[in-house]
Amino acid sequence: MMNAIAPFLLTGLLAMFSSCRGQQVSNAVTGPLSDKGVMVVFQDKDGQYWFPSDGVYRYDGKDLTHFTAKDGLCADGIPAIRQDQSGNLYFDLGECVSKFDGKTFRILPQAYPDPSGHEWKLEPGDLWFRGTWDKNGPYRYDGDSLYHLQFPKHALEDEFYAKFPNVSYSPYGIYTIYTDRRGHVWFGTSTFGVCRFDGRSLSWISEEELTELDDGPAPGVRSILEDQDGNFWFGNTLYRYVLDQDELTGQEAGEINFSKRKGVDPSQAPEGVDLTYYMSAVEDDHGNLWLATYDAGVWKYDGEQLTHYPVKEGSANVTLFSIYKDRQGVLWLGTHSAGTYRFNGEAFEKFRP
Repeated sequence: MMNAIAPFLLTGLLAMFSSCRGQQVSNAVTGPLSDKGVMVVFQDKDGQYWFPSDGVYRYDGKDLTHFTAKDGLCADGIPAIRQDQSGNLYFDLGECVSKFDGKTFRILPQAYPDPSGHEWKLEPGDLWFRGTWDKNGPYRYDGDSLYHLQFPKHALEDEFYAKFPNVSYSPYGIYTIYTDRRGHVWFGTSTFGVCRFDGRSLSWISEEELTELDDGPAPGVRSILEDQDGNFWFGNTLYRYVLDQDELTGQEAGEINFSKRKGVDPSQAPEGVDLTYYMSAVEDDHGNLWLATYDAGVWKYDGEQLTHYPVKEGSANVTLFSIYKDRQGVLWLGTHSAGTYRFNGEAFEKFRP
């Protein structure tokens, strides 16, 4: 059963994708980051870092360059960045996707999907984007066009709309997209748990822990991670999920067969520090699991013990959005309003380029 709330920290509805004009970058400027919301961090194949904020900032190790709508971005809020095999960057802005080839930004054109749903494909080189909160399903980019795809009707849909007939968001709204070791694509949704596309069919894990929280608003599945042992970790539960062996090659559409096993034990957290759910997770080069919470700092889990790393400005907890591991294995934090932080081996310290 689901609680009567909208997705946690919903940032607002977004519109449909629009124009496909390209624009030559010519007026990039430099600026500070320490007091801005920088919710995600991305390092490209050339080692440059990208920090979305009011537009997006690029850091090449020396200079910080700022790109905005004047340079061709179609919007400011960027929840995800991707890079293709040729080195082109894609900025997922919800209402549109901007492609950057190193010189020019252009907005990707949207194609009209086949009503039979044949664009649900899984081919090498495809990129996946989240789409908008008021729509059902993701966008797939095949190198030429964006296809808006729809999830088949979920078993909980009628119950959801019977309880919340006037909601302004879709229960299929996507928070995160993740590709596992087999190349299967996973979608963390606002209400219905996680969906996996294995190239043949769409299957769900929609148990109670992934669709609601007992103590209040359901935050949705904001993070998906497959660890080095093949366990899956889903953003608003501290359990680890182990897929049944016959799931590794994909089955018919429906529910995914899994076993839920002991994961992180929140009772290890210090008194007064809440570890109920987390926003984002990564695995470091030594197999440790790192969990970034909303306002309770970061936790490292080595398989047995928890270690807490507070992230504060003065006495106030910094509100976190994401944790990211770069190509050198360094951990970074994205925040709602305090720039970005980098782990120095002992603590997360403010990054000041």
